[in-house]
Amino acid sequence: MNKQIERKNTINIFEQLENILAHGSGINGDWKFSMLKNGKIKATNFYHAMDENGFYCEIYDFNVILFINESGIVKVERIEFTRLNNRHKKEFFGLEDYLWQTIELSLTDW
Repeated sequence: MNKQIERKNTINIFEQLENILAHGSGINGDWKFSMLKNGKIKATNFYHAMDENGFYCEIYDFNVILFINESGIVKVERIEFTRLNNRHKKEFFGLEDYLWQTIELSLTDW
């Protein structure tokens, strides 16, 4: 019974996150969620970058590791980029800060 309750709560949390996490402004994918063994949540999406002419040019996949603090508030623990090479890291210095601020702002609706 506890596993059913936990699964139902997990699905409910994922649905709530899907509704409040940022969409648009480069975060153009559908959010995907998984519960980590340590109880934290991994949210996966991608950032679709534009060049100086306004054309989409690069996709940056990322994971956001979220945790629920003692007050029941969801917070960002860290952002992880996948498949970034040194050129990408140099070109998009500041992307992590942008994503962190954007996601934290959307979490204020929690």
